[in-house]
Amino acid sequence: MKFGGNEKGATMVEVIMTLGVIGALGVGIATLVTSMYDRYRVSRIGAQIEELKKTINNRYVADGQYTDISIATLIDEEIAPKDMVNNKKLSHAYKGEVTLKGSADSYEITFSDLPQRICVELGIMNWTVDNTSDLVSLDINGKDFEWPWVTGSYKLPAQMADVSVACKSGSANIIKWTFQ
Repeated sequence: MKFGGNEKGATMVEVIMTLGVIGALGVGIATLVTSMYDRYRVSRIGAQIEELKKTINNRYVADGQYTDISIATLIDEEIAPKDMVNNKKLSHAYKGEVTLKGSADSYEITFSDLPQRICVELGIMNWTVDNTSDLVSLDINGKDFEWPWVTGSYKLPAQMADVSVACKSGSANIIKWTFQ
C-alpha cells in the first residue's frame, strides 16, 4: 500500500504527546498561581497585624491603657481593616477568627485556624530585636516566646526549629502576639 506525501491529521501518539505537554504546562501554571496566592495571603496577614497595631495604638493612645479594647468599637467606628471585617467579627486572610484582648499597658492580637506552614512563617517573622520593640511576647499554641532579657523557655526572635515544634500539623494553629 502506497501513501501519498500529502497526508493530513495526527497519529494517536502525537495527540497523546500534545495532550501530555498541555497537561504538564497546566499543572505547572496552577502550582505557580497557587504559590503566588499563598505568598500574597502570608504578606497580607503581616500587613493585617501591622494595620491592627496602628489602629489600636491610634485609637487607644489617648486613654493611656488598653483595657477597653473592643472589636465592636473598631468596627463601629469603621477603623478596623476593611478586608478583615466579617459579620461584626474580624477574620484574617486564611479566614480564621481574630480576637483582641487588652490590659492596662498591653494588648493581644490572636489569629486562630492557621495552617501549619503559615504558622511557621508567622512565627519566624522578623520583629525589632531590642528592648524598644512593641512586641512583648509571642504565643504559638501555648508555647511562649519572649525576648532574651525576659525569663522564658523560648526566646525571640523565634528560631525555625522551635517554631516548627510549636506549630501543629493541620490548620488548627493559634498565634497570639502581645504588644505594648
